[in-house]
Amino acid sequence: MNDPRYRQASFNASSRDQWITFSDHRAKVTNLLVNSSNRPHSRLCVLGAGNANDLDLPALLQAHREVHLVDLDPEALAQAAQRQHVAQHPALHVSGGLDLTAMLDTIQTWSPSTIIRPETLQALAEAPAARVPLALQPPFDLVASTCLLSQLIGNAFHALGERHPQFLAVVQAIRAGHLRLLTSLAAPGGLAILITDLASSNTFAPLAFLPESVCVRQTPSCGPCYDRGMVERG
Repeated sequence: MNDPRYRQASFNASSRDQWITFSDHRAKVTNLLVNSSNRPHSRLCVLGAGNANDLDLPALLQAHREVHLVDLDPEALAQAAQRQHVAQHPALHVSGGLDLTAMLDTIQTWSPSTIIRPETLQALAEAPAARVPLALQPPFDLVASTCLLSQLIGNAFHALGERHPQFLAVVQAIRAGHLRLLTSLAAPGGLAILITDLASSNTFAPLAFLPESVCVRQTPSCGPCYDRGMVERG
């Protein structure tokens, strides 16, 4: 069954208790998001916050006037806020159940035999920036996508398969749509940060044999990358 919402919820549930595993990665991401905005009273928006194992929410709330967490999985966000004891914080805004591709209803109908029409590719590239901001409160001084892009691409991977003749075109359209979304949410003069997977043990075999201390994240939350033997490295 090609159900991106169910699959993402399953990934989040399987990695929910890996707070310690994420320690190094969380420190790096949090430090980046704390120090990247030099505006007083800044507003931060994090796309793909999920379990927030890679976010120190109290530190972010101390550094920014508002912190907005966005994810497809509302349960993951709610539990993340509870675990970090900030669920009632007045500066925390949680937007769960939000499709950041604006196209999941279409993607979940795909199969390896689906022909992707040009207008669908165009929608993948344009719909996120056109639709998603309507559900949020932009502009933001700082917008961050935290290891989300590989999960968005994973929706196409699971639906079409990487051997589909249009798979690369779909990936490029999803990537363009996500980058446009980031810039559409950022205020003039604001900053957009993309944190994503860069290496795979499929393409660089020695990566799989690095000591565990080097790996900052090796969990099912990485979605398709984990499925295909990929791991994120510091």
